[in-house]
Amino acid sequence: MFEAHLPSADLSSQPAHHHDQTTSNDQLINRIVHSSTHNCPIWVWSTHGKRKDKKGALLNAVFLYIEYKNPQNNTCYLCKELTGKSLVDNQFLTMLAESALLANICTSKTRHWLKNFNETDSEII
Repeated sequence: MFEAHLPSADLSSQPAHHHDQTTSNDQLINRIVHSSTHNCPIWVWSTHGKRKDKKGALLNAVFLYIEYKNPQNNTCYLCKELTGKSLVDNQFLTMLAESALLANICTSKTRHWLKNFNETDSEII
């Protein structure tokens, strides 16, 4: 689990560096899904964390990361933050990822990147 200190979720496209930040016990989803919005595969993973509110109180949160490639072949990500008492499960996170609008995505480079990805390594945890 990690604690976020940013005032809001980062929804920009930036290079991703998540692989050493999470453990399998923290993840709800960690796999390739098909983006219905962009008609290509995308890498999706999530983790539990905490966010401080304006008063400094800790709130439980789930952070959903969607990774893809841009035209320059850089790995980019979109982070969605879910807080409160919302019902969060694998199916909800998958549907959210499948319908996300991803800025500057290159579908052909994303397909190529994930083409040889071993599906057994990307099962839901």
